[in-house]
Amino acid sequence: MKKDTRRQHHVWRSYLEAWSTDQIIFCLMNGRIFRSNVSNVGVERDFHKLPALTSADIRGILWLFDNTMRPIAKRVRETFLTAFGFPGWLLSNPPPHLAGNTEYEAQLRRQIINAEEDWHAALENRMTPIIASLRRRDASVYTDDKECISFLHFLCLQQLRTKGVRDKIAARTNEVSGFSVARCWNILRHIFAVNAGINLYLDRKKRPLWLLENNTEIPFITGDQPVINLFPSSTSDKPPELFALYYPLSPSTALVIDEVEHRCGYTSGTISVEQVRTLNSRIREESYRQVFGNSRQTFLDSLIPP
Repeated sequence: MKKDTRRQHHVWRSYLEAWSTDQIIFCLMNGRIFRSNVSNVGVERDFHKLPALTSADIRGILWLFDNTMRPIAKRVRETFLTAFGFPGWLLSNPPPHLAGNTEYEAQLRRQIINAEEDWHAALENRMTPIIASLRRRDASVYTDDKECISFLHFLCLQQLRTKGVRDKIAARTNEVSGFSVARCWNILRHIFAVNAGINLYLDRKKRPLWLLENNTEIPFITGDQPVINLFPSSTSDKPPELFALYYPLSPSTALVIDEVEHRCGYTSGTISVEQVRTLNSRIREESYRQVFGNSRQTFLDSLIPP
């Protein structure tokens, strides 16, 4: 039987390895720079553990998207609801003939711990060669109809799956009539990522993908919020009107998927020291608790103006 994975990363560990040497990465946290193994950052025990949803939660998820989603996204919604919503609910509401069945309860408890973690691992395995190609500055995935939609879904999910987003959702929402957005977030983030990925996919001929080459002495950094919007909202209570995703891929390469009409100011090719500092500052601003680099000096050079 597969052992439960209790230490669960909210930032993909293999992604962070691009900033490590022999699995050691530098982390900026609470104003302190320290060395750490990549297995010990961007991680939390049972981070992907599925909550016990109420019947109101399940009804709320179904209602929330009934009139706002394309048919394919609705099917995906039901897939995630089944995979990530029902194990917790069934543990609290077992069928009469299975009530008290210890084997049945043990199976559900394993699903509650492992189901979403295993799902992320499978998606990350699929994305590994694509990320490797992008790090070689090969953007052919963007014109591949089959792979592109999965990649864009993955990219949107990396923005939504983080601890910072989860904690902000919990802090800014309240339970209403038994429905809790925070309790449903394990499911909602996947549905939102699918919907956002589909929109990016349909707009991809209008939205250029840029691969930024950093040949300066200041490497790119990344953080526990690794995918950010270069057009943030002017106020915290309103969603941004413009959307350009920035995703550092390694200390020397980063990806931007630009806006349709209002370009963000970056294009493929070599960028300047000032641009690297600007992007690194944005990553630090958008981070929740941890920022990552490949050396201690990286933080001193990139975050302090010349």
